[in-house]
Amino acid sequence: VQITEQNGNPMPGISTSVTYVSGSGWLTPSLSSTSGPATLTLNASAAGLTPNTYTANVAILVPGATNTPRDVTVVMVVLAPPTLAVDDASKTFSATVGSGTTSQTANLSNLGSGGPIGGLSASTAYTGGGVTGWLTTSLSSTSTPSVITFTVDPATAGLVSGATYTARVTISGTGVSAVTVDISFQAQ
Repeated sequence: VQITEQNGNPMPGISTSVTYVSGSGWLTPSLSSTSGPATLTLNASAAGLTPNTYTANVAILVPGATNTPRDVTVVMVVLAPPTLAVDDASKTFSATVGSGTTSQTANLSNLGSGGPIGGLSASTAYTGGGVTGWLTTSLSSTSTPSVITFTVDPATAGLVSGATYTARVTISGTGVSAVTVDISFQAQ
């Protein structure tokens, strides 16, 4: 914000004050000079603030001026960070050992702000011990929105009828916390 006197006269004693309408401490005004002409720089910080709209009024005070104080209204919108979400945190499969593959899906989305979350990838950890390799995953896209497909292969070597096998699929994206889906496979 530029602060000048119409006729170019000096303006000693320029100062500012901030009145917060919502939130507090998030705006820092700084003057390039206290005698004018001057530039008022407004620095806002979202640190420690929750997603919301914040408003403050900055009063520019010039001693002796007839139009003082002059107010500048500052509005800052704090958005929620990108948040990777999956619509189903667990899947249960039941199939006869030796039969064909069976699949289920879950939807991945960004519940926060910003555009799509990129860099999606999935990794599988077999949590029940024993046989591995019976579960595969695939993503329809490496950016949200995406669909992840879980495919169980009942013909995987070593599977035993009557046993339950478990795995956890971790889905990661760039700049966000990972989400997990627990898989249970009941071999018939």
